Amino acid sequence: MLIGGGSHMFKSLAGYFSANGKNAEAAKEPAGGSETMGNMVRKKIVFFGRVQGVGFRYRAKYAAAGVGATGWVRNEYDGSVVMEIQGTEEQINAVILEIEQGRYIRIENMAVENLPPVDGERGFRTRW
Repeated sequence: MLIGGGSHMFKSLAGYFSANGKNAEAAKEPAGGSETMGNMVRKKIVFFGRVQGVGFRYRAKYAAAGVGATGWVRNEYDGSVVMEIQGTEEQINAVILEIEQGRYIRIENMAVENLPPVDGERGFRTRW
């Protein structure tokens, strides 16, 4: 369950990107260094659908490392996957799109909550 204000549920990636003022095509543009891409944000995203046992966490870690985002990802007992990710909006959008490209991954819903950024965080890891 998401706690506090600023949480949103999205039925599709298109809904997520339109709520963030982007379209999916614009979000596919390559992400560069965080210093040139705007302000750092942190989001807690809960993914629902076919997201466990399909390489979701591996793909998330690989995609986050590729764009320089930090945070963590973890399977939940209810079959969802929760991720806290920090970077620019562009980096976070690129990670979500990369995850969605997984052959067996099917994101049906996402619950997104904005969090305060964490200073000094390094890397992106899988939590157990």
